[in-house]
Amino acid sequence: SVNWDQVESAPGVYGMTPNFLASANTNYSATHTKLDLVLRPIDTNGKHVPTDLQNTAFDDPVMIARFQRVVDYVFSQLPDVQLNFLSIGNEIDLGIGSNATLWRQYGVFYRTVKAYVQTVKPGLRVGTTATLYGLSQFARAQLAWINQVSDIVIVTYYPLHEDFSVKDPTVMRGEIDLLLTLYPHKPVYFVEIGYPTSPLLGSSKAQQRTFIKEVFQIWDAHPEQIPYLSFMWQTDISPAQVEELVKYYGLDDERFRAYLLSLGLRTHSRSGKDKPAFKALRRATQKRGW
Repeated sequence: SVNWDQVESAPGVYGMTPNFLASANTNYSATHTKLDLVLRPIDTNGKHVPTDLQNTAFDDPVMIARFQRVVDYVFSQLPDVQLNFLSIGNEIDLGIGSNATLWRQYGVFYRTVKAYVQTVKPGLRVGTTATLYGLSQFARAQLAWINQVSDIVIVTYYPLHEDFSVKDPTVMRGEIDLLLTLYPHKPVYFVEIGYPTSPLLGSSKAQQRTFIKEVFQIWDAHPEQIPYLSFMWQTDISPAQVEELVKYYGLDDERFRAYLLSLGLRTHSRSGKDKPAFKALRRATQKRGW
């Protein structure tokens, strides 16, 4: 996952330090591992475009042409790896919000870039990532229009209230079933799915274990429509990493910190220990012969 302004630091100037793309190409070229590629002109916290394009509309031909060149550069750094999919943007529903003009402009941008990608990488699945609640609730119409041309629906899902407090895992079946009903003919890729354990959020390690069990039961009921599911963070991240994310998202809130600190299926401190959810994950995968 890289932001556009990380890749293009000035007009036509491409490169990253360190170059994560080239490193990925080196490390995975000889393996059978497929990589997910997320190139973000919009992320959860808004636009990430080069400085000179900050006031340029997304549907402006200059904006589109510049991003197409970025796509060319990114692919040039990944000549030897297999790509599972390309997501153009991440959690765009949160990054765009209620701005109707931006939704329209980004829709034109996305559709044009998507068509371009398929001329240079035929067969590569292309989509854009949004939250489950955006797809099924507050940005339902906008994302339905955008996803008309998507090969796959890419979703992040955390069963939380707006204050980051957890929902009971039993609500997940209804929330996921609604999404699948809205996109009956599209593969749905859960690129992030997670459940924090912090008591501050009304959660616990036992609830996270129940979450894992519930995910697999739902997945068993929809194996063809959900070909891909990725649990967020096998191990809790460090307090220092949390502070970096707090700064990136501009959300200085203790409940947000608690959410980030406890999403993993293993603890972070010292050598780390399996939470009950990790043991449940191991049992669930073994039961299915994985």
